[in-house]
Amino acid sequence: MKPLNISFRQMQAFVALAHAGSYRAAARELSLSQSTLSTTIQQIETALGVTLFDRTTRRVELTAVGRDLLRAATRILEDVAATLSDVRAVAEGRRGQVVVSSVYSFASWVLPRVIAEYSARFPNVAVKVLDFSSRGVQQSLLIGEADLGICGSHGLHEDLEFTHMAVDRYCALLPAGHALARRRRVTWRELLRQPFVALARGTQIREIVESALRPHEMAIRATHEATHSAVLAAMVERGLGVTALPETALRAMSLGELVFRPVVEPVIERDVGLLQRRGRSLSPVAQSFREELQRLVARDFPQ
Repeated sequence: MKPLNISFRQMQAFVALAHAGSYRAAARELSLSQSTLSTTIQQIETALGVTLFDRTTRRVELTAVGRDLLRAATRILEDVAATLSDVRAVAEGRRGQVVVSSVYSFASWVLPRVIAEYSARFPNVAVKVLDFSSRGVQQSLLIGEADLGICGSHGLHEDLEFTHMAVDRYCALLPAGHALARRRRVTWRELLRQPFVALARGTQIREIVESALRPHEMAIRATHEATHSAVLAAMVERGLGVTALPETALRAMSLGELVFRPVVEPVIERDVGLLQRRGRSLSPVAQSFREELQRLVARDFPQ
């Protein structure tokens, strides 16, 4: 069977003439000459091998075949228009999905606030959050699972590009009745003299602390370890020791009878920022979310 070759513009011309019932009116609507419109309709009829309009001196009326085609053509044009509208919305960053991979502290405390404001502006954009360790955040970007990542700047893969957003200071987490909890700030030497529970070796938070303490001839000697900051908080609550975590991680938790205090001598901070795959452009939706995230973090976490 010979394939039909009817263009989108020809379909529009047919529908316009069917609704107008007059070559003059339809040609005016389409910004065409009457002769051009007439030729277009003849081309469609020739391609289909049917008569679509009965012509009189004053009007054109659809044939039975023409009425059947009108229903199908109208549906096709509406579907195409809706699809093009969706594509335009995606291109303009107003519709689609963005996947953000983040360390727990930002995923649970910062991102929900950002997403709430972003969704108020872009209600047709779905934001999917993946909660990972720093290494998991990097891996999700490298394999294309996430569009954007949020983690510290320590030990990043060379194929990832880091953009600073905030400085996250380390604080001591203590039972409210602990002697050190009465202080406005605590030194690392004072903290490390206590039974100390820590994140496991190999985690970014642990590596940052150990690197910062080494020049001061201090080291972590953990009585217990865990791989998640919430587990450390539970250990502190049970009296198993004290710990130190980034402030955003502590603010993300429900601390109950626990308190946190800044740790000094030295002051240890982690540089938290946005990650994306080096040399890979973002979709319009991901780019709009990135810009909104940077704006809101800069507003709420002035550095």
